[in-house]
Amino acid sequence: SGGQGGLSTSFWRLQHQYDLELGEDNDARVVMAIGRDALDASFGQFFFLLETFSFLGRAEYSHQLARSARLNVGLDMAGSVYDVSVRLPSFPPPGQPASSPFASRTVLQTADRGAGMQPAGYVEFELTPDSRLRIVPGLRVDYTNFSDTVDVSPRLNARYLIVEEFPKTALKGGVGFFHQPAPYQQSVEPFGTEGVHSERAIHYGLGVEQDITRQIDVSLEGFYKQLDDRIVAGTSSSGSGTEWANTGLGSVVGA
Repeated sequence: SGGQGGLSTSFWRLQHQYDLELGEDNDARVVMAIGRDALDASFGQFFFLLETFSFLGRAEYSHQLARSARLNVGLDMAGSVYDVSVRLPSFPPPGQPASSPFASRTVLQTADRGAGMQPAGYVEFELTPDSRLRIVPGLRVDYTNFSDTVDVSPRLNARYLIVEEFPKTALKGGVGFFHQPAPYQQSVEPFGTEGVHSERAIHYGLGVEQDITRQIDVSLEGFYKQLDDRIVAGTSSSGSGTEWANTGLGSVVGA
């Protein structure tokens, strides 16, 4: 009957980390994880079935270039093979109440099998020109196949010891670009919109650390996030449905 429904979910994970020492100035670390997720939700004639087998991995190599410089390079990989079947009512245009009962709206349905890939590479330098100052410039590049998007994210962090001896006082700060890939349900039709790409945020942070005792220190940090290219819902060209677009702006401030 139309009122029957159910929900079940399950998952498992297996993770392994391997540290490799390659000599006095070199070392490497590899972390790998595999897993399975399954979701089965139904309500009357509507359902959402999803099964994914996923792989997560990171490999990082570190090399001491000089007494005051260290290089870190790495690769990240997030991949999954998925099988999804969905039958759900369409959403009303943004800002408008539903004009018909839930069960009588236009039905959107899809069945899809495929693979999702989100590889990334990064490089950073740890620079210590003197005993007080530490500067870490870096660059990260991400790719996602759902939206066929390449995101480039430069970043810079620094830390300076105002008082070098105990009780130490340190000033720290950073600025950087961060990207969040467009999810499947917003970038793949019929529920998503073709052409949607990653959301972006520029993070600014400034803080101070103070030793209280040799076992206790206190940290106070403030941050601001400038958000753009946010994915928001808009009315479709037909006026009867929803389209997604990277037109949203926002900000976050906190401490």
